Amino acid sequence: MSAAAAGPFAGEGRAMLLGLALGIGVIALMLVRFPVLAKKADHILPLDPACTLSTGECTRTLPDGTEIRMRLDPDQPAALKPFDVDVRVFGGEAIRVEFAVRDADGGLDQAPLERVGPGHWQGQGRLSWCGNAAMTATALVDSNGREWRVPFAFEMEPAR
Repeated sequence: MSAAAAGPFAGEGRAMLLGLALGIGVIALMLVRFPVLAKKADHILPLDPACTLSTGECTRTLPDGTEIRMRLDPDQPAALKPFDVDVRVFGGEAIRVEFAVRDADGGLDQAPLERVGPGHWQGQGRLSWCGNAAMTATALVDSNGREWRVPFAFEMEPAR
């Protein structure tokens, strides 16, 4: 059988197909293992800078009437130290909370949440940045079958 008759499934062609299949498998595994990479929220509520977690609990309301309340303890978490996250959702389900530096590309930290009662979730966060920073804690909430990103402003203290 000549090399031309063997087609793309011989030699280098076989290696390329194997590499392509392996790459697709790795991508599929990452999308399953890290769903934050795969799913974007259906809707995003704009940030309300007047609603700041640095002064205590803050409440945001979705257009469908779902109410989200969040509180951090302490109100101004310090860099690299664990802190408590408390989320109450009236009319939906909390998924997780993401933390990011506002107006900068500084990465993303997440706090998985655990249901502790009806409409009540808690978790623990840790910020991987150092120094003072204007931050956003974004609650991912499912309301009436749609995922919402609900941002809350807060300030981070430098590591002590």
